[in-house]
Amino acid sequence: MSGSCTSSLSSRSLVHCLRWLIALNTSPAPAVPSFMKSRGAKTICLSGKGGGKARDVADLCIVAPGDKMVQIEDVHLAMEHAVADELKKEIDLGKIENVEIGTQTEEAMARSFLKLAPVLMDDLETAFGRTIRLLRIPQKEENGHDMLATSLETLHALKSHLENVWNVLGRPDKLAESSLLWEKFDNLADMIVINQERKNAMNIASLLEERVPAFLGEWKKTIEVKEDRSNLGPALQVMKSKPVEELAARA
Repeated sequence: MSGSCTSSLSSRSLVHCLRWLIALNTSPAPAVPSFMKSRGAKTICLSGKGGGKARDVADLCIVAPGDKMVQIEDVHLAMEHAVADELKKEIDLGKIENVEIGTQTEEAMARSFLKLAPVLMDDLETAFGRTIRLLRIPQKEENGHDMLATSLETLHALKSHLENVWNVLGRPDKLAESSLLWEKFDNLADMIVINQERKNAMNIASLLEERVPAFLGEWKKTIEVKEDRSNLGPALQVMKSKPVEELAARA
């Protein structure tokens, strides 16, 4: 199962072993099901508020009723428990004789995530655009604030993952470039907080409209790197048909 922008979603081993992804669409990331489907996985999306883009992307989209994020997440939680209970009934771990494990090097995973990041940024820009529209409708203002909180959470999660990528790839220059860019965004975040305290949704919408597309565009440019294939090594290392007892002994 997946939450917002989890680095493990870039691992082919997850698809290789499970062939299924259950994604929670509480964040604007329809790129995640698309990415996993491109690697042969079947995708189920637990969503809300009509399903959004995930309805068209996932193999199966289950939409929780309601518009409030807290209520939607409560429905998702109940469904997760139900799925877990059914899986326990269907899977008898004691009868498993062989396990196939796929692993990716940290460098390969980092490069895979770099390929996915621009698509996630495009999804974020779409989500912020939806936020702006909701904030400008008095009857939808609360939904706009919910969408804003979720979009900002996803934005910071992506920032954290990209920082890990640059550390893995040994690119302090990219970390410094990103840090300078985020100083500008921190100023925008402070202005958003001030306007939230003043309950001025229209000002927040205008700030987002003016600053966010430019910020995401600059950020996207920072992740453009020329791929060095001289030291990639094997992207995927697979251990096949290892007895469970042998794997347990190594653990």
